Amino acid sequence: GQAHAAACQAQTGSATRNCKIFGRVIPEELAAAPPEESDPASSGLPSIAAMRVGVGWSRDALRFTGPVSVLPTWKRNDIYVVIYWTQAAARAFEEDAGPQKILEVKWRSPTGQVSSESAQLSPQMLVSWSAFPQSLALQSGEWFVDLVLGGVLQGSRKFYVCAKDCRGISQHVIMQYFRLADS
Repeated sequence: GQAHAAACQAQTGSATRNCKIFGRVIPEELAAAPPEESDPASSGLPSIAAMRVGVGWSRDALRFTGPVSVLPTWKRNDIYVVIYWTQAAARAFEEDAGPQKILEVKWRSPTGQVSSESAQLSPQMLVSWSAFPQSLALQSGEWFVDLVLGGVLQGSRKFYVCAKDCRGISQHVIMQYFRLADS
C-alpha cells in the first residue's frame, strides 16, 4: 500500500511558508524465521520457509485479500495462519512412508490463553493454512501462533491485533512487523 505525507509548515523569521510533501510509503512485511532445530535433514521433519498471519486467505489464489501481521478485531472470523514449507521439507515429507502427519497449531492470546487446532499435512502442497479458532476471544495486543509437528516446534509467528480499524496504532508497533521497502 501507499500513504501520502501530511502538510507541513515552516517559519523563517517573520514569514510563514506552507508546503505540502507528497510521496509514497511502501511497507514490507517482516518474515518469521523457523527455529534452528527444525532442519529437515537432521530431524526428518518438515521445516518452514515462512509463516504469515492475515485476513481473507484465498485458497484459490493462495494469497491474503486483507491486512497481514497487524489485524483489526472486527475481522475475527477471517483470520488465518499460512505456512510456506521448504522444498527440502516437502521431499523429506514425501520420503517418510509413515502415517499422515498432523500439524498442531497453537494460538496464544496476549493474556496467555491457548487454543490448539489440528491440520493435516499434504506432501503435494508447499502451502498449508489454518483458521483462527472460534473458541478464543480476539482481544487487542500481541498474539503468537506456534506450529508443532511430532512434538517438535517447527515455527512461531507473532502478530498484533488492534481495536476497531487500527487507527492511532503506534509507530513502534508497526515497525515490529514492517519495514520501509526500498523503491
